[in-house]
Formats: sequence, structure tokens, C-alpha cells
Amino acid sequence: EIRELLMDELGTVPGSELMGLHSALLKGEPPSTDASASATAPPAPPGTSSASAEIPALGTPALVEREGELRQIGTILRRVSAGHGGVLVIEGPAGIGKTCLLRELRTHAASTGFRVFDARAGVLEREYGFGVVRQLFAELSVDPRLTEGLAGAARGVLADTGASEGTFPVLNGLHLVVNLADRGPLVLAIDDLHWTDPASLRFLVYLARRLVG
Repeated sequence: EIRELLMDELGTVPGSELMGLHSALLKGEPPSTDASASATAPPAPPGTSSASAEIPALGTPALVEREGELRQIGTILRRVSAGHGGVLVIEGPAGIGKTCLLRELRTHAASTGFRVFDARAGVLEREYGFGVVRQLFAELSVDPRLTEGLAGAARGVLADTGASEGTFPVLNGLHLVVNLADRGPLVLAIDDLHWTDPASLRFLVYLARRLVG
């Protein structure tokens, strides 16, 4: 039952300690002290830190069985640093670790000179037009210097002045991203993309098709 639960919820299998306990139970033997202590040890209290709790550098084995994905992320970030835009999609069943992998990407990008903007979509926020776009660029909306050159129709998106949701002038006017990319490598990271509001999704599709150069 545990094996099935782990596979369904996390896409993984029992570890060596759990398998050892299972084997001991089948043989009618008491579990070893090490396995028992490991299985019953209480979690560290909130606020404590340890080496294992730190976010690892990209490519370390702390994210179990994600070495291949981490290498791919490193390769993609190097391509972006060299001036080649692209789209990376992390997909998989619920609980498999997509958010952790995306967090690793953001952390590594920020530590290597990228400017990182992130947002998280939500099922209860899908009715708010350009909600994800506003999340991405919330810090920019208060600094007029960073929105210089932004078309009037698109400026209303960040100012929440009722800009029309997804019309072509608005999408074309959101060239703020292009202005920022001129200043250095840029990452836009969106978690739970499948809950993105339609207006923001139109902008992301519009942008994705115009990444050349």
C-alpha cells in the first residue's frame, strides 16, 4: 500500500530504510536500531538550520533523481546568457517536485547574474485579467523609469486602470520585457501555469513566438 501511495502521489518508490523495515517484518525480526531511529526521528524544530536544509547549487544530487533535469536547466541558462531566448516547460503529475525544480532554476539564475521575475497562478484568480502579468512585474509598476517606453494601452495593465484584456495593442505594448532583456539575461518563472488567467496566457504565447533576437 505504501509503495502504491508513493508512486501515485510522488512518482517514486520506497527507500532502502523502508525496504529494510519491510524485510524485517516479513522475517519476524525486530528492526535494526539505525533503521528504527531513522524512521522515528522527529523533524527538526522550526527555525533551525542544517547543511541538508540549504538549497543546493545547481547540479548537486540533493534533488533525488533530478540530475538530468538539472543539467538541462544549466544548459538552457547558458544559452540564454549567450543571447538565445527560449521556453522551458516543467510538467508532471501532482507532487512529483515541479515547484522544487522551478525554485532551483530561479535560485541558480539569480546567483549567476540573471534578473528573475516570478509569479504563481491560482484557480481562484483566473478571473482577474493580467493577474499573472501583474504578479511578474509588480515591483516595476512603482518605478516609472523602468516602464519608460511602455505603450499607453499596456501601461494600464500594471496600473490596473482597466486595460482591455488581451487586445493586440496591449500585447504589443507589453514590450517591457524586451526593454529589460536589453539590460541583461532575464528569467520569467511561472508556477502552476495551467491556472494562468487567459489574458496573461495570451501575452505569454505572444511573447514566446517572438523570442528570436
